[in-house]
Amino acid sequence: MRVEVAVSGAPFGAWSCSPELAAKAGSPDARWLDLPRVSFEVDPATTLGDVLNQAAAMLGITAHVWESEERPVSEWPLRPVSEAVHEVAFFHADTVYEGREARLITAPILNKEGQVLWGRRITTVPMGTLEVAAQNGLIEGDPHKIYLFPSDPAGAFDYINWDQIEVAIEAAVSALATIGVAVEGLRALALVWKAGKRTILGLRERLQKRDGTIGDVQVLADTREVWDIQEFCKFVGCSTSEAETLLPVLGLSRDSEGRWVRSKDDGPTRANALLITALYAAKFGLAWDDPENSSLTGAFTDVLAALEAGEQVTHERIIQIVQDRMGDNVLGDDDERDSSWEAPL
Repeated sequence: MRVEVAVSGAPFGAWSCSPELAAKAGSPDARWLDLPRVSFEVDPATTLGDVLNQAAAMLGITAHVWESEERPVSEWPLRPVSEAVHEVAFFHADTVYEGREARLITAPILNKEGQVLWGRRITTVPMGTLEVAAQNGLIEGDPHKIYLFPSDPAGAFDYINWDQIEVAIEAAVSALATIGVAVEGLRALALVWKAGKRTILGLRERLQKRDGTIGDVQVLADTREVWDIQEFCKFVGCSTSEAETLLPVLGLSRDSEGRWVRSKDDGPTRANALLITALYAAKFGLAWDDPENSSLTGAFTDVLAALEAGEQVTHERIIQIVQDRMGDNVLGDDDERDSSWEAPL
């Protein structure tokens, strides 16, 4: 197969290249066709990391072992580009940034049974396997057109811990129990969430065997607007009954034709907003070992308040709420800035 690799971004950290290449790759307005790039043939069994090593050698880009800043980076010991690369992306003509925004550290791939495997570092995956993953909608963009980002990571989160996810999910249950008793809409939501929670926890061991979390399943669900439930079950490794309780929490509902479709609104559904809050709470470290801690339950209270107020609760809004509640742990007792919303009686 033929691949093409483009350098995006000027070298940062323990990377070096010519000033000319850095200027061209670092232009904020550069499109795919403007970037420094090379094209060559590879065997489908070649790993993405080996592709990046070959492309970097052709382009004159080197990665280095961090050393004293008293010497230029170019004089530091060399390391393979495939080891130094933190994340990659694939060209996608239909997005504003041509796919550069959809960066991957690990890649979801299919096993022989057609189930999704998560947690595989993307540079270790063979190109043929990535091609199959893209054909099945697991990866965005064209895996034959690869972005090489010559920069060191800056605090990226590679995974979410299952234990923290469980703590956050229990906090959502607690918040619903406290608030939902007074609000008819939230009572209905609590029933959906209770069934979804049971399925999520029941899937834990099966997903862990494939290095997956419910966060990975959420990302998988987001790849399509319409899901055939049998295909979803095959990818995730769950039963039809489990999928029927899980899909509503992932933001999908069944239409008149029996298909599972995503909400046409810009933001997540109410049940999905709770799961996304749990995932961000785990990701940002708000989910400790106590599901009753006031900052964590406060985050769910704030999200529920926003939903009941008719606010458009986007991912960005949920991140803001979670991060604001993280400030409680630094600024003082949560009682001083608890949610101003109260359930109507």
